[in-house]
This record gives sequence, C-alpha cells and structure tokens, in this order.
Amino acid sequence: MIPQTHLKVVRKLYERLKDSSVNWVVTGSLGFALQGVPIEPHDIDIQSDKEGDYEIERLFSESVVEPVRFKEGLKS
Repeated sequence: MIPQTHLKVVRKLYERLKDSSVNWVVTGSLGFALQGVPIEPHDIDIQSDKEGDYEIERLFSESVVEPVRFKEGLKS
C-alpha cells in the first residue's frame, strides 16, 4: 500500500514539473508500487539528468535541505 503522504508528494512534483522541460522519473520502491508490485515504499526516489536536478532544486527552493552537488563515481 502506498502511503497518502507519498502520493501527495508525487502530485506536487507532477504539478510543478509538468510544464517544465525537466526529464524525471519515480524510481525505487515507490516506482515499483506505482506499477502494482506489492511492496511498501518508505521513501521517494526520483531520477533526472544534471540540468533537471538543478531545475528541480530551483522549483522547490523552499524545500531544499542540501544543495544539489555532483560527485564523480568510480570507473570500472
């Protein structure tokens, strides 16, 4: 079952991002639950590209706890 608080956040994300050029997607356990997988999500994971990350930060500036920053991952 998806908590109502999670659904409210996804609606808020959608409302602010629907008219933007941001490419974003809900991933993780909530993404699975939204597709009907019987899993209880405990957080909300979203993915975007670099430009989208900064635009999301700008659009939700009143809620930013930690600024967007990039860290290079390990190369194989």
